[in-house]
Amino acid sequence: MTDWVRVTLVQHQAEAGMIRYGLELRGIDADLRPAPSPSPEPWEIVVPHRYADRARDAMPRIWDAILELPRALRPDGTCPFCGYDNIGIPSTNPCPECGVHLSSIEARRAYRDGRRPRP
Repeated sequence: MTDWVRVTLVQHQAEAGMIRYGLELRGIDADLRPAPSPSPEPWEIVVPHRYADRARDAMPRIWDAILELPRALRPDGTCPFCGYDNIGIPSTNPCPECGVHLSSIEARRAYRDGRRPRP
């Protein structure tokens, strides 16, 4: 029997399909399962334990391809969560006003989905 390890949580099954495809391209088998309660997302992507490190290493690049935004910024350069002007702020720094790391996967997903990121 194979031990499975969660590598990410997803909100939408379409995201899950893209993530599973990205892992498949890297030779990693993955499965979609309902996330255990309580969980902030309804689905989890799991991989066999032997692939866990490779899958975790690949996840930031896979999420980058799915989200297509390097940072969660409005077209005018302001933070979508507090409105602070982030033009000229290095992408590695959080928003000085609200503290959200705008280049994080969670912030980019929240911006795309029209919600606030989880703390």
